[in-house]
Amino acid sequence: MDLRKITFSIIAASVIFGLTGCSQPIDHTLSTYSKALEAENNGQDQLVTLAGEEKKGQQTYQLLLEKGKADKKPPEETLKEWKGNIEQRKQLLDQKKTGITQAEERLKGIDSEIGKIKSGELKEKAVKMNQAYQDRIKTFGDLYGAYEKAFEQEEELVKSFEKVPTDLNEIKTKVTSYNDSYQKVNELKNKLNKETDQFNQAKDSLYQSAVKKG
Repeated sequence: MDLRKITFSIIAASVIFGLTGCSQPIDHTLSTYSKALEAENNGQDQLVTLAGEEKKGQQTYQLLLEKGKADKKPPEETLKEWKGNIEQRKQLLDQKKTGITQAEERLKGIDSEIGKIKSGELKEKAVKMNQAYQDRIKTFGDLYGAYEKAFEQEEELVKSFEKVPTDLNEIKTKVTSYNDSYQKVNELKNKLNKETDQFNQAKDSLYQSAVKKG
């Protein structure tokens, strides 16, 4: 399952100030979010890259599973490739976590800034945008935990494939755990996708309203 990207080009910092002719709370709110989103992505959306690497890992898994069913020990090079793929995905996930932590740092005090917005319409939309982003943060935390468990199950599965001779019953048990753990990951990815869409819509709506009122 692919993950949605956050769109933030339309609120680039270079076009925010001047919406109202001077520095206003709405300008600061949009500017703060622009910088927070830049910090979160840091030049790339790691979750999108992670999804691509995940597909590669699943392809390797399917290949090894067929060899396991045939009671053949998989080639060392293929197992090494799989383990390297898992480590790469861990790194991407950690990079995303670091980006989100940095984004949260930049958003400290955002509630106070939103509270200063005089327009009732803009304030309501800013609150909605901020809540949508906070929902994403919480879901990402859940997704991070689910991924950690899934990686553990995947690494246990790798160990089963490394055994000689291959124990098909053990592999079946580990495959079940592997599938269950990634089912949870996919459920949370789906939830995160919906919340990302909601955030993008709320953010775009706020920006467009701010431009009209400017």
